[in-house]
Amino acid sequence: FVGWLAFGWGAASFFLLLLHREPSVALQFSVGMMILTLLGFRWWTNPVHPGILTYMSPHSIILFHSFFYFGLGSLPRLAFPHVELVGYYNIGAEDFYLPMLMLGLLGLGVFDLVYRGMVRAVGLNDRMEAGLESYHTPQIQAFLPLAAFFWYSVCLLVFVYMSRKYIMHIHFTNVEGAVDNIFLQSAHSLIATAWAVMSLMFFRSGPRLYRNLVPPSLALLLPFFFAFQNRRILIYCLVTTVFAYFIYSRKGVKLKTVALWGVLILGAFLIMTSARYVTITDPSIKRFAREDRNVIQRTLQVITAPELRNLEGAETAFESILFRRLNGLDWAAAMMAARSYNPGISFLWGRHNFPAAATIIPRVIWPGKPLPAIERVIDQHFELARFDQLGSLIGSAYADGGVVGVVIGFGFLGIFFPLVLRFIFIRKDAMIIYLGGMIPLLAYENFILKYSLQWLRWVLILMAAQSALLFLFTIMQARREGAEI
Repeated sequence: FVGWLAFGWGAASFFLLLLHREPSVALQFSVGMMILTLLGFRWWTNPVHPGILTYMSPHSIILFHSFFYFGLGSLPRLAFPHVELVGYYNIGAEDFYLPMLMLGLLGLGVFDLVYRGMVRAVGLNDRMEAGLESYHTPQIQAFLPLAAFFWYSVCLLVFVYMSRKYIMHIHFTNVEGAVDNIFLQSAHSLIATAWAVMSLMFFRSGPRLYRNLVPPSLALLLPFFFAFQNRRILIYCLVTTVFAYFIYSRKGVKLKTVALWGVLILGAFLIMTSARYVTITDPSIKRFAREDRNVIQRTLQVITAPELRNLEGAETAFESILFRRLNGLDWAAAMMAARSYNPGISFLWGRHNFPAAATIIPRVIWPGKPLPAIERVIDQHFELARFDQLGSLIGSAYADGGVVGVVIGFGFLGIFFPLVLRFIFIRKDAMIIYLGGMIPLLAYENFILKYSLQWLRWVLILMAAQSALLFLFTIMQARREGAEI
């Protein structure tokens, strides 16, 4: 299947590029698209982890995102250069898409090779299989309701508190105070973790009461999704529901089942895209969203708006997504273009990655933490236009050292993630942490160090909270057994 997909995607790229590019460029780029497809789906054709775990892992997330950002996102700008973009873009950067794509393929190849080598070196797959079996033990299954109740309650309380205190538009705005800033930074991960653990509860065998409580509980979170209007979080939450289904079914992943769920997730993506477009373009809803704290009323305003069913609006939104929000090569290619015009521009050699990594430290620990505009630092250094650039891992790696930076950056990711996963799967409740901790990895528009350390920070928070819950659960069980004796 993937082989035919690679051939089809390469052929489609070739014929599209022939419209406005030289045949040699079209041929080279289409070959790159074929290789990118084979690399981007290597987690499927040559699984690195056992069973269902290979389908949601740092390995699969990075490769799959790279396929979209390097391929699907970069092709429209090359194939249709006459299309006027909404907003700004890097003029001339498309001339360097091809060499940057080659660098991206090099980085992904290094990442895949190093990641697989580290998995074997640390014996990760044996630990993952043991962790999956441990999850199905009676002790962890009995513990799951407590974990689900805790994460859902914390999520609901935080969101209710923050939405009553601050305007929630894409994110909470004008947040003040160290504690509230922690809530702000953890909001996306918190709602995704609550959804993931509740999804596990839904498919868990046991009293029907628990299962019947899950759908209405998740429905209570929907207004927050419509207030956030973050399609990435919505997709992740739905994917975790699919993942939870396969964890309990213990069946192989069938393409037919994946396709069915894919259609449902695509439908949710279309709805959220239309909702976001309506919020931006409808003056009354836009004003309402920026002034009213009642997320339920705002949700009703959006879903009842006639423009929500306007296909022209959705088409405009998708054009913006394809030409701007998925183009993961443009920023890095603009840096390469700048260095070709001005060879005196040096690489940063870590001068943006280390300050970016420092931003994940909470102000409670570091009250005077500086907030450098990392993207602006890079744009100024490479003399790029100042606008909302679409950051990417390849851009961050290239900025630090060109070819060397790409090899080191993606090699670092290949070492880092298996080591942390090995640390996670020492625990009996590893599957809960594993599933709840993946959401930060979807922030692909990021810097190398910040991307990896953001994930580690949330994983450590989950581990600390889960340890306290397991300790409480053990005491409760001991008292219950003592009472029965």
